[in-house]
Amino acid sequence: MNGLDTNPLVHQLFDTTAFEIPDPPDAFGQDGGKFYRCYDAFANEIDEDKVKGLKEQLDGLLIFVCLSAQWRFILSTRAHNLPSGSLQAGLFAGINTTFLSLTLPALSKEPTDFTNALIAQNSAISMLLVTGRNDTMPPVSDFETPFEVPLRAVIIVALLSMSLTFALMASFIAVLGRQWLIYYRKRSGGGPDRHRWDQLRRFLGAERWRLELILDDILPSFLQIGLLQFCIALMLFLNSINQTVAMITMIPIAVGLGFFAFSVTGAMWDKFCPFQSPISHFAFTVFRMFVQLGSSLIASSKFLCNGFIKIIDQPRHTCNSLLDAIRHTRFGVRRPSRWQLLSFFPDQQEETVSTLQVIALERVVCTSEDPASLLCAVAQIPCITNVSELRRLWKEDAFRESLLELYTNSYSRNLQLKATGQISPTLAARRLYVVAVTHFLLYLDLPQPYFDLVFPHNALSQEEGFKDLGMWNVEYAPGGSQIFVQTSLSHSIISMTMLQPTAQDVETFCEYLSNCSEALTIPNWRLLCLICWTIAQLPRIKSLHSTDLGSMAVAFRGDIDPAPATIEKALKVLSERNHGSSLDKKKILTNLLICCSQVVAGGHPHPKLGIDQRLILLRSVEEALRTTARSDELEDLVGKMRRSVVAQFRTECFREDSSWGPVTALSKKVFEALISVFAALQEAGRAQRSRLEGAEVVRVLGPLVRDITSNDAVFDWGGEICNIADAPESLQELIDRLRETFGAVTSDSGADQEVQ
Repeated sequence: MNGLDTNPLVHQLFDTTAFEIPDPPDAFGQDGGKFYRCYDAFANEIDEDKVKGLKEQLDGLLIFVCLSAQWRFILSTRAHNLPSGSLQAGLFAGINTTFLSLTLPALSKEPTDFTNALIAQNSAISMLLVTGRNDTMPPVSDFETPFEVPLRAVIIVALLSMSLTFALMASFIAVLGRQWLIYYRKRSGGGPDRHRWDQLRRFLGAERWRLELILDDILPSFLQIGLLQFCIALMLFLNSINQTVAMITMIPIAVGLGFFAFSVTGAMWDKFCPFQSPISHFAFTVFRMFVQLGSSLIASSKFLCNGFIKIIDQPRHTCNSLLDAIRHTRFGVRRPSRWQLLSFFPDQQEETVSTLQVIALERVVCTSEDPASLLCAVAQIPCITNVSELRRLWKEDAFRESLLELYTNSYSRNLQLKATGQISPTLAARRLYVVAVTHFLLYLDLPQPYFDLVFPHNALSQEEGFKDLGMWNVEYAPGGSQIFVQTSLSHSIISMTMLQPTAQDVETFCEYLSNCSEALTIPNWRLLCLICWTIAQLPRIKSLHSTDLGSMAVAFRGDIDPAPATIEKALKVLSERNHGSSLDKKKILTNLLICCSQVVAGGHPHPKLGIDQRLILLRSVEEALRTTARSDELEDLVGKMRRSVVAQFRTECFREDSSWGPVTALSKKVFEALISVFAALQEAGRAQRSRLEGAEVVRVLGPLVRDITSNDAVFDWGGEICNIADAPESLQELIDRLRETFGAVTSDSGADQEVQ
């Protein structure tokens, strides 16, 4: 179904002759409301179509079953005021009631039987009087005919009663269904956001509780069962009156039932057969259950036979394992899970807004064919960072196939759209689909075959391929959201791994990377990790085709544990050599340090960075500062990081104890990281002396080290509190190493007096 192609609201919002292809926003839905307006129009049309179709079916069913026999006289006298279809629709209930009224008396004695018995008794008395006999007169009951309910009458009345009951139950559920549909479309209070998510929750609730199944399949099946029962009762009734009439009537009924059986069989054989009905759906379900049961029995038989053969061959070794396997599998048939047993009673947990956003995106991608709506939906995909939601989306066959089809056909699919700027509409649309697919591949760390499927080597070398579309040309460096920069850069790296880059390609890519680093002026941890990973690969950029994309996926997700080492490698590459004449080392280094200072010490600190990881980042930045051209801006950023790390160190590692006073709780990782900071400073100082910088480091970190290494220091080491005198050997060794490295840095910087 195309929910938007004919919708005037969407064509008013997005004129396809001048539509600007969107960029991925920084957060889901923060694109000026374009996606939400598209989705609202799309969802409203689908819901209206659903409700309208169900209402029409319920109205027809109510008219069909709700006209009772008591209304026949009224309808016949006022037939000119009603449509003819209503009169014909009311025939079922009226005829059913008529036949029931004709057959019900057969279940009870005739009232005239007793009267006839009295007349017979009076006649007998009169005869005795006339003949002058004085015989004993039998009671009235002897003159009555014995009454016995005919079995055929019981069957006919039971079938007619059941038929009428099914019809009434169908009408009752139909009335309830009308109320359900009113509630389904009832607008909730609040703004448009609340109404949107409430309506989507109702839609999901209707899907979970099988509203369409009940109103489309189960409800009409009640009426169909009632009709079948009525036909059988009619044949039995006519046969009890006249067999010839019954045989004549049986011919059209048999033809109708035969056609119905044919339609059910055809619907079971072909899922796209137009003769679909509730009975055919039920029959197919039962048939599938029998097939599965047969397959399970066959598998169980094979399992048992193989098991007994193994018992004969190796009785002692196999018997226990076989019995355990039989108990576990229950003769090869798995136990149904709780969800399978209670599949009709779904979880009542309410969906979160983030989950609803993903579901709304999935509905648009899987259902809509409007290019504007699809582009607005695909632009939201890079904003999804919940791994479980992404994995659920990718596992949905309909969504995955639709997205890959959009990606494959993006070159020819969007020619009617006119984008603004230098990038052609074809490239802009294709790049949007590219970054969406890349986000899935890297964030879920999918295996290599998926990369080969999405990025076939022959497609990358075509005229309309990757490089010729300008995916990583300098003039096309994305300047939108950081998410867009990250996914575009990721796709560019993938192209370098798929193709053997030339020297010109490397120069172009380095310049492209320099432009992408400008986005780091606004702190973003994931983008920082990806750019640092890319810089770390520059020494082997011409052999990236052998790169393990798993490590790239780790950097793309911004995993915490390997990030400090990746950032350290990138800073060393920028400090030691310049790869490519177009790589602006100073520009990238400045942007990296700005971002690092923000995620460590600025207004956007990363909440999951441990103190040991912050120390490693500080060590890397200190090394980079001493091996490259310095500026006042860089020195200020590094100084801010030093002070912030010391403050965070004291906050996280020092605490007050009621018995011991100040206690230092340090792990071995923190000790090693702090020692490595001074070891790196000592090594950098030998290569290029900088007494002023060394003195600044000693001034900031000196009081912290003095508190840790003083003789009065108390430690929480391995859950036990101890002082330096009673410290374990492992702790004492770390303290000695810290004193030694810090003393060396202090001596080299000439700051001995200041520390003392």
